[in-house]
Amino acid sequence: MIKKLLLTLSCGLLAQRGLTEEKPNVVFIITDDQSWDTIQCMGGKVLTPRLDRMRSEGIYLSDFNVTSTVCSPSRYSFLTGRYAGRCEGDYFTRLHPAGSQTRVENNCELEEDRWNLAKAMQANGYRTGFAGKSHMIHHDWLPRRNWKAAGLESYPQNADPRDPEVNAKMQRNHRKWCEAMKQHGFDFADGVYGANLMELWCDALNVHNIDWTISKALTFMEQSRDDPFFLYVGLTLNHGPDPGKIRYTLAADPRMTGEGFVAEGFDVLPSHQDVLDRNAAVGFTDQKAHSLWLDDGIGAIFDKLEELDLNENTIVFFVPDHGLYRHGKSTLHDNGMRIPMLVWWKNRIPANATYDEIVANIDVAPTIMDLCGVTPPADYELDGKSFKSALFGSREPIREYLFSELGYSRAIKTKNWKYIAIRYPAEVEWRINSGQKFPNYGGRPPVDRPYLVRNTHLGYYASKVNPHYFEVDQLYNLKADPQENENLFGQYPEVEQTLKDQLTKKLEQFPGRPFGEFFKDPCSWPAMDELGAPDGTGVILKIVTDSQVEPVTVQGRDAWKALNRPGQPEYLYYKIDNPLLKDGAQPKVIVRVVYLDRGNTRALIEYDSSDPNGNPNPNLKGAFKPYGDFYVEDSNVWKTNFFLLTDAQFSGRCHGADFRLDFSKSDADPVVSDVSVFAVE
Repeated sequence: MIKKLLLTLSCGLLAQRGLTEEKPNVVFIITDDQSWDTIQCMGGKVLTPRLDRMRSEGIYLSDFNVTSTVCSPSRYSFLTGRYAGRCEGDYFTRLHPAGSQTRVENNCELEEDRWNLAKAMQANGYRTGFAGKSHMIHHDWLPRRNWKAAGLESYPQNADPRDPEVNAKMQRNHRKWCEAMKQHGFDFADGVYGANLMELWCDALNVHNIDWTISKALTFMEQSRDDPFFLYVGLTLNHGPDPGKIRYTLAADPRMTGEGFVAEGFDVLPSHQDVLDRNAAVGFTDQKAHSLWLDDGIGAIFDKLEELDLNENTIVFFVPDHGLYRHGKSTLHDNGMRIPMLVWWKNRIPANATYDEIVANIDVAPTIMDLCGVTPPADYELDGKSFKSALFGSREPIREYLFSELGYSRAIKTKNWKYIAIRYPAEVEWRINSGQKFPNYGGRPPVDRPYLVRNTHLGYYASKVNPHYFEVDQLYNLKADPQENENLFGQYPEVEQTLKDQLTKKLEQFPGRPFGEFFKDPCSWPAMDELGAPDGTGVILKIVTDSQVEPVTVQGRDAWKALNRPGQPEYLYYKIDNPLLKDGAQPKVIVRVVYLDRGNTRALIEYDSSDPNGNPNPNLKGAFKPYGDFYVEDSNVWKTNFFLLTDAQFSGRCHGADFRLDFSKSDADPVVSDVSVFAVE
């Protein structure tokens, strides 16, 4: 009887152990804008003992890539296993309606009604947790002007989080972000940054706080010790504000957090002074200390696993979201795509191993599910492939080539070659061919072609260090030229054709998303000299109050000057005078704007669109949809810009207007001569 009981207990313990082994815990750590030189074992002149140990005890994926090289789309692909261009989030589809070319950048969002890794793990008995930076949901919540409509509470930029009233607002905002994150498959969400630190819109909170984020991660681990868990940890280093300036890191008040002022502080990491002292003891300047601080945070996670006796049944992933700012970020060059990836599983993954074949962020979700014995649901759309076999010794490649996408560019990468294609939507190509200029960063002279992404700050710096940035066809020999300095396009026709064929094959998997000759845009536009006489004129509407407009007739060069409203952007509202162009009767039009080039300001174009999801601004009445922008310089000469619309409604649903020009400076003093509309069949 006793023997039978012992056998039963033994079998039970073995079953429990087997169950645990079938469901390992997973900690996924993702950093921001991190380069190789901030990790000692990758050649950096910094102190990172815990990451170095992770490398020596785990596996290094030497050709790990992200398929989109800015925050939101990269994180989207990590967590979904899908290319960012497949995003169906409201914000993304407002910008890219079905049938239009996508411009993947910081506009991708997790969808509540589609599978992602957290949801799949949750559905298979895992407790799921999120701590840190998101930048994957509710992009429309980020501008402060939208906070009221989103249910967030405002405070001044110079607000003091120590003020109890201000702090209460910050805490409520933080709770709202946490609850929103839970809707995407997370049982636990705390310490959530909606996006970057500056988007807390408070000078005092625009500082990194690794202690705060790690404290939330450790809390989740303690709460989940008896369950298999999946934990996503998003650390804000090495993104701006510049972590090399210690006023934003180790000299900042550690009680300033993404949820406001936390009076009791945190006791989960060594003190900030201790970090500075250890960094200085090995001869490094304070500007290097943030690498050790981040490393301490990662070390705290490993220490907690050991404390909870979970370190032999937990897989830890470490990876940045993309490559180096100003060198590769917002491009499809390897300085942006290729990043360090480490994976650790004590006594399971071979120590000090390396895998040299091409792997990508889209592969992480299927790999984690594979490691955890989770079968993806039948309707889970995945682009990635599991690299589980590589973690346990296989050296076989999991793919022949990798597709990537960013802004107006697409690329194919093999082990030896990379082909980058830049193609513009038909309306942008028309503007280029018409000699129009495009906005530049910080008031600099406009450029002949638009940057790959809307963020001119990223485009400007990327173009300065990538000499072929604007070239529409680029071919690089990655073996001979790993820095991609020499564009070989035109010299290897057979290689080019093979890579183009592979790109065509991938783009065919994005139906309804045109891209140059690879996937034709059915939309065509007449040449500028074919326009003829305009079919309508914009009649200007002068704002008197928020609810009243006063029509003003504009003829020829008798220009109308906007009322100067101190502290507010200047808006010019227009209604179209031809009824044949109104109420959706003529959706495809060209709008011509003649303006006096003075004021050094950005002008945004918005129009009454038939797209039901076209207006991302909850404060703008009606259905105005952003088209794009141009930069007004200070040449004091008359200039002309054209805007090509495919979904014009022109029903006067915003202050009675059909079209609006928004000048970003309150003292811009804009002068517009006339607005003309041309119908396009």
